[in-house]
Amino acid sequence: MAKPNNKTKNNRNESGLNFEAQLLYADKMRGHMDASEYKHVCLGLTFLKYISDTFEEKREQLLFGFSDPKSEWFIKDEAQRAEAAENRDEYLAANVFWLPPEARWHTIKAKAKSPKIGKVIDDAMGAIERAVYGQESNYTTWKLARMNLAIRGIDANLGPRNADSFRQDLHPNLKAEFVPVRKDPSNQPFNMSDWGGENLRQDVRWKFEMPPVNNANYAWIQHFIHHLSPVGVAVN
Repeated sequence: MAKPNNKTKNNRNESGLNFEAQLLYADKMRGHMDASEYKHVCLGLTFLKYISDTFEEKREQLLFGFSDPKSEWFIKDEAQRAEAAENRDEYLAANVFWLPPEARWHTIKAKAKSPKIGKVIDDAMGAIERAVYGQESNYTTWKLARMNLAIRGIDANLGPRNADSFRQDLHPNLKAEFVPVRKDPSNQPFNMSDWGGENLRQDVRWKFEMPPVNNANYAWIQHFIHHLSPVGVAVN
């Protein structure tokens, strides 16, 4: 009797999926793209899958409540239930990213073998892009950021000039749904000792307490909070 091919067996899980073959296929898809660039494609898809899963979970919760005759949110008509489950406000109230149908994972998955899958993914990412607001104190970085956003067709407002976020907030009335925060607080602009705090003692952004003048950490945290909408979240 021939001995089993242990190598083949070890490369498959209980469901029969050959992970090595799948990884090789993923590498083939990368083509001539540098690995440092390909990671951004993977991260984009991972982000899309995550927000899609979160959206679908919330949608299922809504449909369950709308379908339960004992629920105070019960809706008898099935078409009206489906329509109610698409209400953006329901998702915003739960801090869930609302996704249009073309950006939902099941839509992308259904077209995975299509020769136009690249365009499908691009359209999905484009459908969830929102206007970007921000500012940058360094003039060169500010110019490069504007060019990069313009090249990618992303609607952006980085202010009419470069400026320091503390000393000259270019978007004082901005209330955003998402505010990005750096993961590593040891990086600038955190832990700044010379951030000009002595000149900003009466700033409207300090809602909780006056931040210390020798460390910008609490000032940045309150800056983020100040620019969040009532249903906004800070993400990293």
